[in-house]
Amino acid sequence: GDIVFVYLPKVGDRLDSGDKLLDIESTKIIWELFMPLSGEIVEVNNALNSSPEKVNQDPHGLGWILGIRFDDASQFDALMDAEAALRVHRRLRPAEPNSFHLETAEDSLAFWDRISNVLFVALPGLVGISLVVGGIVIMNIMLVSALERTMEVGIRIALGARRVDIVTQFLVEAATLSGSGAVLGAAIGVVLTGVVRSTTPLPAAIAVQWIVLGVFLGVSVGVSAGVYPALRASRMDPVEALRHE
Repeated sequence: GDIVFVYLPKVGDRLDSGDKLLDIESTKIIWELFMPLSGEIVEVNNALNSSPEKVNQDPHGLGWILGIRFDDASQFDALMDAEAALRVHRRLRPAEPNSFHLETAEDSLAFWDRISNVLFVALPGLVGISLVVGGIVIMNIMLVSALERTMEVGIRIALGARRVDIVTQFLVEAATLSGSGAVLGAAIGVVLTGVVRSTTPLPAAIAVQWIVLGVFLGVSVGVSAGVYPALRASRMDPVEALRHE
């Protein structure tokens, strides 16, 4: 919430490590800040008494709070060690194990690297299985389509259509079917990526080249799966095809 008051110490006050340093009061809560190391207050920003909101608005400028002269500046490096600071705060002896779990950015990155390695190994296999299944489905659809359109194919052949024309017709239909599915899948992926990016802190994104590759693979599977039905349709006997009901 908005900061409404800052309870500042006085210049010249000496405080030990762990002593209360100041209070910051907002519309929702009061924060208590404690001295990280022993030292003396050498300056305070008294302007915060009349404009405490500056702490939020300009923390590195007009919203500065105070200055401290530490008794032993050499301890400042240890202060920057989060693990050491937590051990001191919890009053743990040197031989005692940590009573907390500390996760750093490096740990998070290593975790995501492990997940990425697993995905890079598993995903190609899953994609391959999906392509094979999709190809089988498209082939069955085109075989049923060729059977249902036997008379149409016979009429086209009787009117002078060449085998290559029949093959081209069925391959275009198969490519259109698989390409439409690939475009729809890519669109759903883009939408889901936007949802993840807007609702979570994950930097989700899809590169354009992968969308193009996905659509290309979809069309390729459709063409490959449509070859057999197309060749079968092109080899029909026009006389037998015209008798088909």
